[in-house]
Amino acid sequence: MSIFSQFGDGWKLFKNALLFIIKRPIFLFPILLGWVTISSVVLYLRYWHEPISIGNAWVMLPYLLLITYGICIANILMLELLQQAEKDQKFSLVKALRETIFNDAIKAIPIAIVWAVLWLFLLILRVLTSRKNSSSKAEPSMEDAAKTLGGVNSGPIGWSSLGISMLEKLLRLVSFLALPGIAWENKGPFQALGESINIIRKNPIQFLSVYTLTGVAATIMSLPLIPIFVGVKEGIEYSHLTWTLVLLYEGIIWSLSIYLEQMMLALLYQWHMKWVAAGEIGSLSSVPRPQILYDILGETIFSPSSIVASNPAPSPAVAPMPIIEKLLPQKRPGKYTLILVVAIAITLMWFVSQDY
Repeated sequence: MSIFSQFGDGWKLFKNALLFIIKRPIFLFPILLGWVTISSVVLYLRYWHEPISIGNAWVMLPYLLLITYGICIANILMLELLQQAEKDQKFSLVKALRETIFNDAIKAIPIAIVWAVLWLFLLILRVLTSRKNSSSKAEPSMEDAAKTLGGVNSGPIGWSSLGISMLEKLLRLVSFLALPGIAWENKGPFQALGESINIIRKNPIQFLSVYTLTGVAATIMSLPLIPIFVGVKEGIEYSHLTWTLVLLYEGIIWSLSIYLEQMMLALLYQWHMKWVAAGEIGSLSSVPRPQILYDILGETIFSPSSIVASNPAPSPAVAPMPIIEKLLPQKRPGKYTLILVVAIAITLMWFVSQDY
């Protein structure tokens, strides 16, 4: 199977995840709550904590753990809601929250700890390579808060900083890929992490496509903010309302980015499990893609219980194509399209790495 066909598998996951959130925006709610908590921690560190240096970097570990654990819990809550819908159960945030707290919360702690510790090492590396040193605390303001959460106050972004950011995202995606095992299969944290690494090892191109496409999507969503921040560099002053809207938009961008990463990885996890159940014969595309999104939207007469991973995909005469599938292009993106997507990703990463 060619590398372009495998990248096309990730492209299909991306389209399905994006279409799903348009149909069911309620699934962003848990992640939005997580953003409120995490942004509060970030702003506290900005205004009331001593500036980070090599000497005090270790004190960041509890804050990083709070951030990683908060993201894990928010994502697991979304996965629990997704499981309710897959089982044709009535949506219940209370039930999903109960499952998250009593069944999943403790299991998520080791994953959050591993993520936080490795993130701390990357943070220390970032401090060592940073071209901006600050010895004083910033004054709180809507403008500074928006610039902080938008990453502008982190200083000029060079290639070393960009490389560290890419490693931070890799670490985040590996952690996210372990969460479906905890939420859906009641696996232990280290078993789930092991499965996450195993999925990446056996499906590297599909994982790379998730990494690339979510990065491109996040960068494109961030482009409307560039004129505002460039205007600030040129001395333009914006109103309090403008910065409030910027903050809200940043929250939406962050939430959509985390959603796309987690949903695409959850679909990849389920697809891989179906392939494993089918005997790991052939490529990932040799087994039907996960039907979970189709079943949730109620746009297929093919019930989840009739999908048997160990059997070949049903013929069109037995299982009519879901309506969503009809709405999406049926052909894989051509190799030139995929090359263009990668080229755009590299260009956008270079563009945002410049000092504006």
